Amino acid sequence: MAEVGIFVGTMYGNSLLVAEEAEAILSGLGHKATVYEDPQVNDWESYTGKYVLVVTSTTGQGDLPDSIVPLYEGIKDMYQPHLRYGIIALGDSTYANFCGGGLKFDQLLQEQGAKRIGEMLKFGRLEDDRKKLVSAFSGGMKRRLSLGVAMLHEPELLVLDEPTVGLDPDHRRRIWDAFSAMAGEGATIIVTTHVMDEAVRCDQIAMLHGGRIIANASPADILVQTGADNLEDAFLILEGSSEGKEADHA
Repeated sequence: MAEVGIFVGTMYGNSLLVAEEAEAILSGLGHKATVYEDPQVNDWESYTGKYVLVVTSTTGQGDLPDSIVPLYEGIKDMYQPHLRYGIIALGDSTYANFCGGGLKFDQLLQEQGAKRIGEMLKFGRLEDDRKKLVSAFSGGMKRRLSLGVAMLHEPELLVLDEPTVGLDPDHRRRIWDAFSAMAGEGATIIVTTHVMDEAVRCDQIAMLHGGRIIANASPADILVQTGADNLEDAFLILEGSSEGKEADHA
């Protein structure tokens, strides 16, 4: 179980709603998460060697909201090489300084030697709409939030069912880049997907048809075995071979 402090910078309340959603996700995964709506330096210091998640909006000038400025100023002179953190930034994507508050906090923590887990999540046009609740997020936005929070505590094992459904190509690529980085640091990630250009990025693939495993090997070995040019064609070949064997036994 990980301990995660969620530090909020908000103007209209949407950052707090996102923070509370993140708290619920982490608690559902068995972790201890605490939201700090008016974060203080002593709250932050209690998470040395643990995990923090900064959820902040951005003012129209690209600055941090007043509610989190005292924390930012209070930790400016710290050296935090043992801190692991995540950033969720909210802003208006029509502004040139989109998510500037989150970027500012991220830059400070990077300079202090802290380790960011995954990419900084950016959500646009939320603080601009004071009535928009987390429950009204699009499916893609909810999925990005859930994935980002799930990866925050650096799990040794991550099991995901169709993790990129509803995401655009750019965010799909970023998610898989994050998976690759986690795997490179020793994590085991099990993913179910129907998207073959995602499956090709896996080290090992188990292809299923009719509830049965019809292949279990690396992508390269499956292509050699089937003589196919891509995994989609390989699946069709293996599917046909499997159905032929079933017919022979009928």
